[in-house]
Amino acid sequence: MSRIFKLKKWLTLDDAAAHLTRSLGEDVAVQDLLQLAVDGHLVLSVELVNHASANLGRAVPANEASFEIIRGLGAPLSEGLRRLTESAVAVSGEAERKAWVEANRDKVAELGAFIGLTGDPLDDETVLEWERPIKSIHGLWDIPAFGGARLDVLHQLQCMIGGPEITLTAMVGAILVSPDGSRFARLVEHMSENPYLSDGHDLDKYPRRDPNSYYPRGGLPQDALLVVRTEALNSFLRSLEIAGGETSQASSELGGREKIGLLRLIAGLAKVAGIDLRSEKAAVQLEAAAAHFDGPAEKTIRKHLKVIREVVLKGA
Repeated sequence: MSRIFKLKKWLTLDDAAAHLTRSLGEDVAVQDLLQLAVDGHLVLSVELVNHASANLGRAVPANEASFEIIRGLGAPLSEGLRRLTESAVAVSGEAERKAWVEANRDKVAELGAFIGLTGDPLDDETVLEWERPIKSIHGLWDIPAFGGARLDVLHQLQCMIGGPEITLTAMVGAILVSPDGSRFARLVEHMSENPYLSDGHDLDKYPRRDPNSYYPRGGLPQDALLVVRTEALNSFLRSLEIAGGETSQASSELGGREKIGLLRLIAGLAKVAGIDLRSEKAAVQLEAAAAHFDGPAEKTIRKHLKVIREVVLKGA
């Protein structure tokens, strides 16, 4: 691993594919990275070069999530509904929340409304709750396994392999998560960027400081750079070592394609010299053959022989 690589926080997709090719000793293309990301094996990230507007948020247990009263289409804001809404705002704590919902669910329904979460359900046990202020975010953010950002990755993969057009949409919008997993960001854009809104540029109607002047983006900004964090790349390589057992570990110790090529060359020369590398005597024979060149000791040769048998001679 180069010293420059260790200093980098992220790599472009092309550089990441080249690094995996060297590390694994097999060809890895950009489309492989995209597929690994879609399948959940590799975390991709974006570098927000020109910043982006977003609501920041966090994941909370569903039983602690905030809720609100949502009026049905055409339902008037009656005095009874207004009072219920005010009392709901004052609710805090799991027990109080549960008691309020049980006591008022039917009343709310009778007034043409329903009780819903203020955030977006992540699963049955977790809700993403968003802060109202619009923030400007920048730098490295990871792409989670849901939302519009993931659909952008899937779309890019389908374009590269000649697959079908992606017609799916993400109701939650494009979501990013900080590398440490502590914060989420829901990307938004101003009404002026909505091509279906004729008066979106009216800043008196849609002031830029008003959170109501923004709506969730369906995907990543065009100037967002798709990258792989070096730590995510190293984590992926470690997962291959664990999954592959001794063979993968031996390949990892060996290094990249160049070193594997050298071991194949050794295997070829040994064959020409009449040395059977599967034999118990192979290490002693190789030590004797390399003694004139101040070669490695028998113990070191045995270590390399193990790799040759597992990686080079396997299936030969």
